[in-house]
Amino acid sequence: MLATDLRGPHPDILLFEGFRLDVARADFTRDGKVVPLRPKVFALLLYLACNAGRVISKAELLAQVWPGVVVTDDSLSQCAGELRAALGERGPVLIRTLPKRGYLFDTVVTGEVAPPQTTPSAGNAGVSVSSQQPQPRAGLLAATVTAIALAFALFIIGGSSLDSARPQRIDATLVAWRSMVVMPFVDMSSPKASYFADGVTQEIVDTLGRLPDALVIVGASGNRPDEATVSARNAGREYGVRHVLTGSVQRDAERTAITVRMARTDTGALVWSERFEVVKGDAHWVHDIAERVAASLEIKLARSAIDPSLRVRSGEAMDLWMHGDHLMRHVKSHSELLEARRDFEAALVADPQSLHALSMLSMTHVSEVLYRWSPDRARSLALAKELAQRALSLDPDHTLALDALGNAYSFDSDFDAAYVVFRKALAVNPSSAKAQLNMASLLYFMARFEELKPYIANVMRLGRLDATIVGKAHSILAFSLMAQGKDEEAYREMRQAVIAAPSLPGARYGLISAAALTGRIDESHRLVAELLRDRPETTIALIRSARSSANSEFRKGHAHYFDGLRLSGLPEGNGAGQKVAATIDPNRK
Repeated sequence: MLATDLRGPHPDILLFEGFRLDVARADFTRDGKVVPLRPKVFALLLYLACNAGRVISKAELLAQVWPGVVVTDDSLSQCAGELRAALGERGPVLIRTLPKRGYLFDTVVTGEVAPPQTTPSAGNAGVSVSSQQPQPRAGLLAATVTAIALAFALFIIGGSSLDSARPQRIDATLVAWRSMVVMPFVDMSSPKASYFADGVTQEIVDTLGRLPDALVIVGASGNRPDEATVSARNAGREYGVRHVLTGSVQRDAERTAITVRMARTDTGALVWSERFEVVKGDAHWVHDIAERVAASLEIKLARSAIDPSLRVRSGEAMDLWMHGDHLMRHVKSHSELLEARRDFEAALVADPQSLHALSMLSMTHVSEVLYRWSPDRARSLALAKELAQRALSLDPDHTLALDALGNAYSFDSDFDAAYVVFRKALAVNPSSAKAQLNMASLLYFMARFEELKPYIANVMRLGRLDATIVGKAHSILAFSLMAQGKDEEAYREMRQAVIAAPSLPGARYGLISAAALTGRIDESHRLVAELLRDRPETTIALIRSARSSANSEFRKGHAHYFDGLRLSGLPEGNGAGQKVAATIDPNRK
């Protein structure tokens, strides 16, 4: 008996592209692993799957998924965005938005009848009836009646109670929050050259597609007037994303100007806008601008993802992760770091497969070593590596996990292993200012001072919107110059580091030393007095206990740095029984 015969068993299980949708069990899996979905998102997926290959209007979806309830298109767009994120990289392909027509679930779905739920007899034990061929459209449409009825009984009628019991998945939610549609850039040139604007759009889309945890959808092609004046809220409804990126291209004989804007689709608020200009003759200008746009968006999206307005119910996985992430960005004490660790541990209990929670938990152990708060350095680094490697076993290209693992290797003085990891992180996302900074810092400890300069230049180019990253870049460059005896240049760079990030401890120590080494003794005395007022426990011995290197050239330059600290009058100290509160590590927050 075929599953589509409504007089017998209906298709309890729907299969497509490695996914398994078990209606009877209210379960959705991929390759045997559960993919958590909110009840409404599950109901939307079920209806789309049962109507695969058919364009479904928004009105029909609203009526079927929210029966008897008046909701706006925003509810449908939000569910569609979450569903695309849950389906992974194939999400935008599987769930297509057709402007002014509706949604299309664009794949082949097969049906399977589950075994009866009663105790099997000897005659039918272990037997299931399955259709291995795609179901006829009419059959799937008929099966929808029974399937949707069951889904509504499970979810829509009792949706609120089940929704509270099912935690919000961290990784999928972050992707949904970092989702965007890139509309075709408008050609403002004279004479017109729409092909040129399309080329710029495609280069930006290709580069944005490498951003971690971001869903990037390409808007409808062409430069029609309605796309030139696209409404952020309308784009959100059409494409089910949280941001819309628009822009324009204008070129003449001498230069090309590109304006880029990103807006929130829920509020219409402008998040970021910038104008880029390049002169004629730069063969790589399109790629350069695309990288700068991607780097700027990565910073803005990261800040957007921890927007307090997005906080969910207390105690849920996402809320725990957000709170822990916030603490890690502003950690000032060991107790705050331990609180962040508890948040990530609790988030993992609620969402065991979260790569973000695993990676950030790993970073708490790295940071404990970085800040010299760890009672057992070796154990902390071993735990950091184990957690990061667990995340990478699930996704070998996860940038947060690569960041954590590379830093764990680096603090363990395994610079060769760290180099391999950081190289991979750069290959995954070359427009990441943080990845560029990690490599520059590592090369400093390896005494490869000339090699770090291009990475520093990339940080300055890509991370200019993040003052802390800019400050760290100036600091790393200054320390490398000081190690080479170029004290005047080091002093200038260290001043820039302190201007960009005044609270960066390594930059403050470096400026004290550079001022003394260049004969600015009075300035160094003043800086020491200010440092001891803020951090009275600071001594040369405490600073010396930071991460170091066995490289002889590095050690020689490091000794020169400490000579400057002694000239400044900073207390020597012996470090005995004292708790290290700061280090000279340029990567320290």
